[in-house]
Amino acid sequence: ISISRYRTNSCAVGADGESFIFFTDVHIKSNQMHTPELIKYLIDNTNLSTTICGGDILDNYDTAQEAIDAGFDYIKKFSNMTGRVKTVIGNHDTNKNSNGSNPERWLTPNQLYAVYCSQSEKDIENVHCIEPVDGYADVYYSSYVPSTNTLYLFVGIPYGSVFDNEINWILSMLTDNPEKNVILFSHYLINPDTKE
Repeated sequence: ISISRYRTNSCAVGADGESFIFFTDVHIKSNQMHTPELIKYLIDNTNLSTTICGGDILDNYDTAQEAIDAGFDYIKKFSNMTGRVKTVIGNHDTNKNSNGSNPERWLTPNQLYAVYCSQSEKDIENVHCIEPVDGYADVYYSSYVPSTNTLYLFVGIPYGSVFDNEINWILSMLTDNPEKNVILFSHYLINPDTKE
């Protein structure tokens, strides 16, 4: 969306509207594009300050430590510009995709949390961690913005399916917060019937 069109839409929504920058699937190892510079440009030229990633910041790395280092480095680029970036966990962020037979290379829930959530601790709540299922760990959580009465839900959705406890958590958050505006972010679309 062009900057001028955004400004028009922003004025129409008004001060109480919830707005954010959303980007996804950067795959920094194989796709060295200019996402941080683009995000900085948007921040400098709009009133957007909340930055949200839909997952797959990483690509595939030979070791878990390489994946951790790459994730920390990338998140740091955004924190220098925007303060904090909230992200869901993508299937590539677990470092399992090209390391299916090497569990020692997969990131654990604690490692995923440290890389992608620790810098946002003061803004997130209801944090849950899933131990690796077929190699895919996940961290999911919520974030509430009182000024717009908006509840963000962040659910990673590891490759191709949704864990039952994530579906149950989403349903309970919707049931328990009927008066709030709810925005769900996930790495994949969710079909509650097929859990895919």
